[in-house]
Amino acid sequence: MTSLQKALSLWLRIQRESSPFQTQTARNGFYQQDSENGSLIRLGLSAEYGVYPLISGHRSRFAIRFIPFTEGKEIPENLPFRVAVC
Repeated sequence: MTSLQKALSLWLRIQRESSPFQTQTARNGFYQQDSENGSLIRLGLSAEYGVYPLISGHRSRFAIRFIPFTEGKEIPENLPFRVAVC
């Protein structure tokens, strides 16, 4: 591992550990949040729901839309997940 890789790994670890996960709920597969000082978004989601996140954002706000793996599969009305804005 090079010096640059070590430095980047350390920076990422510090960033990731700077903010704890918080449990949130996506309503009908959609969630949005304001984030003034965030530069990294971490998600925790159970694979049992069969969805993946589509994340978009700009400066102080981001939105997450959960998309089903299988076409035609319904997304739960209240989808619990964990998010950390670092």
